[in-house]
Amino acid sequence: MKRPWTVLFYENSTGKTPVLDFLRKQPKVDRARLGHAIDELEWHGTKLRLPLSRPLSLSENLFELRVSGEDNIFRILYFHFTGTTFVLLHAFVKKTQKTPSNEIDIALKRLKDFKKNNKES
Repeated sequence: MKRPWTVLFYENSTGKTPVLDFLRKQPKVDRARLGHAIDELEWHGTKLRLPLSRPLSLSENLFELRVSGEDNIFRILYFHFTGTTFVLLHAFVKKTQKTPSNEIDIALKRLKDFKKNNKES
């Protein structure tokens, strides 16, 4: 059965995909948990809510996937691009109570870059 939502990985101008690179560096058990969260996004899209997803900036359609790993807490920042498509922008290990503004800034920079290079339909 085809998944109703599409998830893309942000790719920078040099062809690197930061979220995929991040995922590949994680232990197998954490990769599986992160992969499950991405699967949930592909199946449930905009209906995905806490505890797995929450909005960070509604004006930018920026959200975070929230994943508890074996020893770490992970966040994947993403946005709803157009129609049934999401773009994963940035992933990191969360070490503070609040999502750090510098991590959000990285995601927003990538979001603007993605939109500049991919026009919405």
